[in-house]
Amino acid sequence: MIVPALRLLRRPLLWAVIVETALVAAAVGVGWRIVVGRSGPAPPPVARPAPPPAPSPSSLPALPAVSPGPSPGLRQDPGFVLDQMDTLNRIESELERLEWRAVDGIARAIRAYLERVVLPAVSPGDRDAG
Repeated sequence: MIVPALRLLRRPLLWAVIVETALVAAAVGVGWRIVVGRSGPAPPPVARPAPPPAPSPSSLPALPAVSPGPSPGLRQDPGFVLDQMDTLNRIESELERLEWRAVDGIARAIRAYLERVVLPAVSPGDRDAG
């Protein structure tokens, strides 16, 4: 009876389950203490200082006149929109050219590697069989 129990205690999976159960129980205990601790009596209110009195209008500095700026929202005038779309199309075209150059360079490098390294390493008998 004692020997099978000792064999069971030597298994690492059993110890992992025991440790995991202990960790979960500890987490539940800590969570419970936090929840119970928060439901206690509310702390006394803190006395706030009285706000300072408002200054009289005559003591305020004079503000400069504000010029009207652009209205909020998106600009929709045709000249601005066309200029933005032209810029966007030009940038996108440049990115597409760069992507194509990168893909073409990678394809050429792969082809050169296959022709110079892989194919010479394959014996003629393997090439005919495949």
